[in-house]
Amino acid sequence: MFNCYSDLTSLAADSGCNVTSGARQKIDLIKEFYPGSIHSEDVRNFWRTELKAGEWVMELLKEGYVIPFVEHPPAYEEANNKSAIQNISFVLQAVADLKKLGVIEFREEKPFCVSPLTVSKKFGRDGTIKNRLCWDGSRCVNLYIKDQKVVLSHLPRELEITREQDFQVTYDLKAAYHHVRIHPSQTKYLGAAVPKPDGGTQYFVFLYLPFGLSSAVHCLTKLFKPVNAYIHEKGIRHSIYLDDGRIVAKTKHKAEEQRIFVYKVLRNSGWILEPKKSDKKEDINQSKEYLGFIIDTNSMAVRLQEAKKRRILQRIWETISHGSKPIPAKELAGTLGKMVATEPALGPIVVMTARASYAVLEEATQKRGWDTKLILSNEALNGLKFFAENCSDFDDSPIRSAATEISVLSIIGPPTSFIKSSFVANHVRTDDEKIWASDASGYATCAYSIKGDHLYFRGILNEDEKILSSGHRELLAVARTLEYYEHTGKIANKATNIYWLTDSQNLVTFLTKGSGKSHVQKDVFQIMIRCKRLNIRIIPIHLLREDPRIKIADDGSKTVDTDDWQVDDQTFQRNKKKYDFTIDLFASDRNSKCKRFYSNFYCPDTSGIDAFSHSWDEEVAWICPPIQEITRIVRRLKISRTTGVLFVPKWMTADYWVEIFDEEGKLLWPFNYMEVCRPFIIQGTHNPRSPFAGRSRFDFLQLCFDSRLQC
Repeated sequence: MFNCYSDLTSLAADSGCNVTSGARQKIDLIKEFYPGSIHSEDVRNFWRTELKAGEWVMELLKEGYVIPFVEHPPAYEEANNKSAIQNISFVLQAVADLKKLGVIEFREEKPFCVSPLTVSKKFGRDGTIKNRLCWDGSRCVNLYIKDQKVVLSHLPRELEITREQDFQVTYDLKAAYHHVRIHPSQTKYLGAAVPKPDGGTQYFVFLYLPFGLSSAVHCLTKLFKPVNAYIHEKGIRHSIYLDDGRIVAKTKHKAEEQRIFVYKVLRNSGWILEPKKSDKKEDINQSKEYLGFIIDTNSMAVRLQEAKKRRILQRIWETISHGSKPIPAKELAGTLGKMVATEPALGPIVVMTARASYAVLEEATQKRGWDTKLILSNEALNGLKFFAENCSDFDDSPIRSAATEISVLSIIGPPTSFIKSSFVANHVRTDDEKIWASDASGYATCAYSIKGDHLYFRGILNEDEKILSSGHRELLAVARTLEYYEHTGKIANKATNIYWLTDSQNLVTFLTKGSGKSHVQKDVFQIMIRCKRLNIRIIPIHLLREDPRIKIADDGSKTVDTDDWQVDDQTFQRNKKKYDFTIDLFASDRNSKCKRFYSNFYCPDTSGIDAFSHSWDEEVAWICPPIQEITRIVRRLKISRTTGVLFVPKWMTADYWVEIFDEEGKLLWPFNYMEVCRPFIIQGTHNPRSPFAGRSRFDFLQLCFDSRLQC
């Protein structure tokens, strides 16, 4: 097992440093910065013998960094960028400071390549903004450098090594780029220029890695691999992102041991720390700021650093302010990049709100390239606005990593053999948790509750919806069910998790990442808005279709509603001349004859579910009833104060016949008039074998009634 003190002692002995409690403070002392500190002979020996660095690293440490050109760039010179000209006083001072440090070297002759200087903004942890001088190789030199794949230790990777109650240490390398010396043969490509005080041009070249060289990130990352591997061999959970490092340990004491050890390794390998930004013993904590995020191992949550949040929101609102006016593609890409980088703190909502903007950006750049301008769609603007307006509500998300995943079995229970994915990402658990299941066929959607408020919803698809993809129909099942749930008024207005069981992988993707297809993403966005309004979070769970919980929803979506029928509009209009109908008692949004109607299942604009659960008093009712409910309807009419028209098949053998006619064949109260007709029957779902299809093959009775008059 790794003993930090014994390893420290061994390591210190190599450099003549005694690691005792009395000398502990010496270890914390940080060298004064000087460029190229990783290239000295004694440091190279440490890389070779202790870090076991490979050939590429050792060659770089000995000779300097050779830029990986595909082919050498041509002779080139370009004036400084606008930002450098506008900040010329800063630029001149920065150049003087770099010369004093030895990072650059003045030349009398013009270098082979003279790239422009630019001034970027560097944001401090406290929200302060500082200028940073950069060398801009994007116009020429960078175009000739080989593309190299690099995997950075970004925040999601950091969170993978984080455990509950961990203590954290963070540190910062001072001028990390300027640790790396450029090979003498390459400096001619890294030229730049500033005006001389007395006129003329002062040329210079970078002797050390400049900000703005496209291969610099790959170079630094590759240099740190043997350092990180050595530290990991000692059992230390350590990572570094360019110049920002982090250590996590189970106890504060262990974190301090490992802090000392890591700092010593960095110093022995020539890396110099920034004292003001590198933790001391008293700085070790369970809540630390790192890469613009606050990582809290007590609550196991991540939130945005406030200054970073303000900057990102300001950038997003600036993008939104373009409205219907063109925006440069590169500007939009920059906004989306900053927005998506917040995902560890805000969760899946980030990707979902950015989807529409990415679709617009991709379409424009594929057609016209990156120098084009584009106009944001309404969907893209709405997504950006939703993010900007609700950013703080989603901030402070639970850490999502392999170690924090939640077992599906612990949420929904057995059976286990049908669970497609055994774990779901970590999320905030709520006191009120529901389990719903849904499915969609080519005809209808169905959803029901397994845990929580009683819910059963079935929705019929219209002709346009029936031809949608299966995944999109599954998404409609969610959208319609939530609409119905809101309509019921059962909302408790408190945070609620709904674990949504589905056999559709596409639905899981839509609800966690959105869709690149605009017509699908539009429905995803509406679900997102409704969930926010209802204070609901949907966590989709993927099951096999054979799961009995899915089969119930599947059966409901495939059941044909044989009672979903209506007569033709001509027949209705003829009756409307006699009656000012106020309600259609048995209808749907697709076939209702009146503005107000009751439906068998929830559908848009319905006045209520199940006509029998509502009062019929004082209504003028149009009734095309479910055949099996005619007897019940007639008996209900006798105790209601209503008037209108009832359509029934002329089936003398049916049980309802004796409820309408007496033994002499006369109408019973409340019926006062009858007309025989053969209307055209319109089905909700076409079934050519059904007698309720097209022009009726048998007679119907059009029965007028008025139960307001006593018999």
